[in-house]
Amino acid sequence: MNTNSRIFSRLLLAVMGVIAMSCSDNKVDDTVAGKPEFTLPLSGYDNETAIETFFASELPTADKGFSKNFFIDSDGFKINSDMNYVIHSNKELSDIYVGDKSLPSFDFDKFILIIGQKMMPTTGYELVKQELYSDDNGITLCLYVKNDSEYRGTMLSPLYYWGLYPKQEYPDIRIMVVN
Repeated sequence: MNTNSRIFSRLLLAVMGVIAMSCSDNKVDDTVAGKPEFTLPLSGYDNETAIETFFASELPTADKGFSKNFFIDSDGFKINSDMNYVIHSNKELSDIYVGDKSLPSFDFDKFILIIGQKMMPTTGYELVKQELYSDDNGITLCLYVKNDSEYRGTMLSPLYYWGLYPKQEYPDIRIMVVN
């Protein structure tokens, strides 16, 4: 490996370390000026049970395969890439949902929906928690995952996530997976 490659590799590792630290354990000193903001998905909203039941049935969990009703291209084929949507209205949600079930009622005057899929390097990943992190560099959605599967093959597998967040404008959102 030449000198430029080594320098680039070290710089890349340092940047990845800083990003990973920004998503770590939600330990933030409240006395620091300009501290990052953490927003967990909302809970206790109207129609919470119906919304959670809908997504539990429409977005498979670890090792349950691909969603048949989200992340489908116009020809009906599953999309095998990372995708993230910030949904502001029932119309936007119905535009990406191709299933037969009625969509539950969402109050998009109060919140937005972030929904997506992250392609993982193997099967068995389970979403443990998620948080939206905001700083001067933009917005990062941290997905905390665990993988208890003994299978460690190289088959790409989707990790689905969704959450309701306070209504505001969210520019491009980076997705960070923390294992």
